[in-house]
Amino acid sequence: KNMGGWVPSSGTQVPHTVLEQVCPTKRPCIATQDVTFPQPTKVSRIAFRNHYTASITIRATQDREALRRKDTDNLEGWVTILKRARLMDDPHSEDTSQYWHSFGPDDLTGGSGEDAFVGLRIFFYQPSPTWSRCGVEGIRIWGVPPPPEAAPPPDAGSPAAVQLGKNKAFAAQVEALAASCLELRRANAAFG
Repeated sequence: KNMGGWVPSSGTQVPHTVLEQVCPTKRPCIATQDVTFPQPTKVSRIAFRNHYTASITIRATQDREALRRKDTDNLEGWVTILKRARLMDDPHSEDTSQYWHSFGPDDLTGGSGEDAFVGLRIFFYQPSPTWSRCGVEGIRIWGVPPPPEAAPPPDAGSPAAVQLGKNKAFAAQVEALAASCLELRRANAAFG
């Protein structure tokens, strides 16, 4: 959705790395750019500032091997989450060429928000030979990374296990003391 000069500022942005754009030298062309996540991430919103791109398609993958393949015609392991979203009113006119755009749950499809992805591949379409370069800038992604895995319990007899045992024993003593205090309050209230 065209947001004019607006840039989203609320929500939780997820860490990501924007890789170098791959662009044929001949114009017009379809350029691509990959975005990777350090851990699988459920994508809920993508925002960026356009730079002379007429429209974009975004594909997502759960497979790091698919992300390593640079063959953009091979769709194995990829799902389209945004298809040919128009960014410029007229690809030959500069008027809407640098607006901010934001695509959220109502725009993203194909498992977005439900499936955790390891990367995105953005396809930039610019049919006009007028512009020497097209792409997007300032990519921001909101989503939900999966919760970190719980740490395994410490080995029995290790200092951490001994301290954990002491902490549990202390917590049990505090709970027993609190229960005793509650009984005393009730007894005092009954006789008071």
